[in-house]
Amino acid sequence: MELINLRRRKRLAERGLALLKEKRDALVMELLSLAREYQNVVLEVREKLEKALSQLALAKAYMGAHKLNEVIASLRPQVA
Repeated sequence: MELINLRRRKRLAERGLALLKEKRDALVMELLSLAREYQNVVLEVREKLEKALSQLALAKAYMGAHKLNEVIASLRPQVA
């Protein structure tokens, strides 16, 4: 009787282990997907920041620092 109970417990533990491994694999895949998405967002933000800084430098050269600061001060912040 004890041997039968031990075998049942062993099978249950093995099924539990298999489920945990599947869950771990799914979580790792999700983590990798999120990491790729994060990298894409970082690249996009970096590109937009570089473009904005370049345009700011052009505006400063064209308008002068004082006039540019006046224009910037008059703008309302835009939240996208």
